[in-house]
Amino acid sequence: MKKRLKVWNRLGDDLKPTKLNEDIVNDISINELPEVLAAILEGKYLEELL
Repeated sequence: MKKRLKVWNRLGDDLKPTKLNEDIVNDISINELPEVLAAILEGKYLEELL
């Protein structure tokens, strides 16, 4: 358990990705939602969606 805690602490410190949000986040407007949802249902998005 101590080793796991040490790893998690490092992931939040010196191993933390600096531009993670810029690399994986794609904000869309409400107007784009129908098009994006259709693409998701067609399997055009391979990433995980939250």
